[in-house]
Amino acid sequence: MPRAFDSALDALGTKLELDAATETSEAFNDEYDAETTALARRESRLYVLPLKIWDVTLDRRLCASCAAHAGETRPWGVPFEKDERPGAVHPRCRCRAATILVTIPGTKTPNDNQEGTRG
Repeated sequence: MPRAFDSALDALGTKLELDAATETSEAFNDEYDAETTALARRESRLYVLPLKIWDVTLDRRLCASCAAHAGETRPWGVPFEKDERPGAVHPRCRCRAATILVTIPGTKTPNDNQEGTRG
């Protein structure tokens, strides 16, 4: 009987570890998305386009689903292909959404207001 209990306890521990790793990654990406979107709205006077890029860890553990998204870029607030989210594609997903701030060509930048500076 103790072996069955130990086996069940090991399985539960593995499941909890898996859930914790996946939930932590997903929670980080959710908060990062919310804060970056809020920053972009607050700082809209900066004349930048906030983009998110699907960032992967390039190693032998990279799965085909995440590899297909590697480098995929979208404006914040626009879902990635297939409505998938970095960090939530599968258990233990290590992907994240990284932010890129792109100055929109032909628009004014914060430096344009400084004397002698043109954008």
